[in-house]
Amino acid sequence: MVAAQPGPYESVDLQNGRRHATYHATGEELRNAVAAGGVTSIKISQIWHTPQTPERWKWMRALYGRLYRAVSMLYMSPAHSEEVDLFLAGPNSQLGTHFDMTDAFTLQLHGERKWVVDEEPRVEEVLERYRPPSFVRDSSWHPAQEVEFQGKTREITLRAGDAIYVPAYAIHRVTGVSWSVSVNLGIRSFNEIDYVEYLLELIRMNHYSEYKPVRSVPEALEQDCADAKTELLRKVRALLNRVEMTALGSALAYLALPQTFDAKAAP
Repeated sequence: MVAAQPGPYESVDLQNGRRHATYHATGEELRNAVAAGGVTSIKISQIWHTPQTPERWKWMRALYGRLYRAVSMLYMSPAHSEEVDLFLAGPNSQLGTHFDMTDAFTLQLHGERKWVVDEEPRVEEVLERYRPPSFVRDSSWHPAQEVEFQGKTREITLRAGDAIYVPAYAIHRVTGVSWSVSVNLGIRSFNEIDYVEYLLELIRMNHYSEYKPVRSVPEALEQDCADAKTELLRKVRALLNRVEMTALGSALAYLALPQTFDAKAAP
């Protein structure tokens, strides 16, 4: 982990019911923090499409591609679709009771970690109470804080070679049993707003120069201002029509993944 990313190196632990990040200048400091109860990770999905990807990571990349083909209907982009982390945790590690906004497939590579998960995920209830950061219904809650289990839970200890699937927004808690290494293959959940945002991003990247600046007319020029706003609305309708056509083409297309996942695999 230290060799694959520049410092400072981050570890996360639980303090007073809230996840807390600490940064370390050396690998030795990082190891000591993990030994004391922290967890460190590297977000390999941010770098694994590059030629510099370590050879020992390529099997994870190929596995993720096969997993994505098996369970997903739409791939947007690495930023919109991928959330893959490699974790190093110690025997005293804990991150608190929380949920993730990804469909998470975790593979235990070394050591043991104990999972406690809601036996029956209640996604609607979680969304109602704990919205993404900008839309939190309970103003006293912060995403770094622990949350409450929704009902009966199930306890599972993962050992090397074991895997677990936890749906997006399912509440869970993970604690260390021994020193361990695990990889979380996360597939980002999305809704129609996320999808439209991605489509607009495509249009911006490929066609932005086709769109001229709109007229900005002060309200003092009453009729000219009204005409300018009418023109703006007309252009917005035309853009929304383009978004709809782009969505149609995207949705009807075969699932297309980056070639670096597994160039030999069929789409």
